[in-house]
Amino acid sequence: MRFILLLALLVPFVALAESPVPRDDTQLGMNEAAGQRLRAAESEMKTALEALARAASGQVAAAPKLLKAQAAWEAYRDAQLEALWPSPDIPAYGSAHPMCVAMLKTQLTEARVQELHAMLAPQEGDVCGSRWPD
Repeated sequence: MRFILLLALLVPFVALAESPVPRDDTQLGMNEAAGQRLRAAESEMKTALEALARAASGQVAAAPKLLKAQAAWEAYRDAQLEALWPSPDIPAYGSAHPMCVAMLKTQLTEARVQELHAMLAPQEGDVCGSRWPD
């Protein structure tokens, strides 16, 4: 009888552990979900950067400038995150901190993706728009 009761209590936890989709109803699940959204945004950014690099093939000066701009953007992103949470005692920020960092990083990355997409598809008549890779 005790074995059956123990088994009945453990089954839901085993099911949760095997679930490939994070559960948003726990802090751990929210942290994991925020991390997944961040990875998706980073993947989209990588795709946009690769498209810009392909568009610049044969343009010797263009690729290094893109790499320099991306490195500067990444330095800004990291510095902004450090400025928002400056304490070296990261655990002091609590269990929601990883989620908060991932959410802000996602917002910044999505904004960067929009910038990169604008470089890929300049608007006709926009004299101040990107001329990538002129």
